[in-house]
Amino acid sequence: MNWKKKIIRITALTGITTLIIHIINKLIYFSSTMDNLLSNTSGSYYNWKFGEIYYKKIGSGPPLLLIHDLTPYSSGHEWNKVLNKIAKTHTVYRIDLLGCGRSDKPSLTHTNYLYVQLISDFVKHIIGEQTDIIATGLSGSFAIAACHNDNSIIRKVILVNPSDVNLLDKIPDKHSKIT
Repeated sequence: MNWKKKIIRITALTGITTLIIHIINKLIYFSSTMDNLLSNTSGSYYNWKFGEIYYKKIGSGPPLLLIHDLTPYSSGHEWNKVLNKIAKTHTVYRIDLLGCGRSDKPSLTHTNYLYVQLISDFVKHIIGEQTDIIATGLSGSFAIAACHNDNSIIRKVILVNPSDVNLLDKIPDKHSKIT
């Protein structure tokens, strides 16, 4: 009889926990979409091999690629406050990385090298000439790796709030795979 009460309690706690998680997810979704920041579709799409990549091109002058940070809520929108100012002297390309913003979110493993390939292909196929890059956070490592792979397509790289290099050189072990 005692084990039946334990099963009922565990089932009830599991159900309540699931409900709470569902409500929290709905609140997060509502708060993140209530400003409707991504509704303006005045940009273009690059048909890349792993999905559609959203970008916006503005201004005239030497090309400049703006790459946002790589967090679950990131998109090219984080550059909006400086976009018009930079566009006075440059042709600015603001990209939404794969899995972020208005770009496709394919069901595949997003590795660092995937983003390095994306940046290189975008510069080669869309920009079409040597470009400067400004990248924030974790995306700075992708820009540096893209430059290292083919320095003929990237002229300068500027990093805004880059991640610590010592944190980026970790190799997955048994514990990190479980996590």
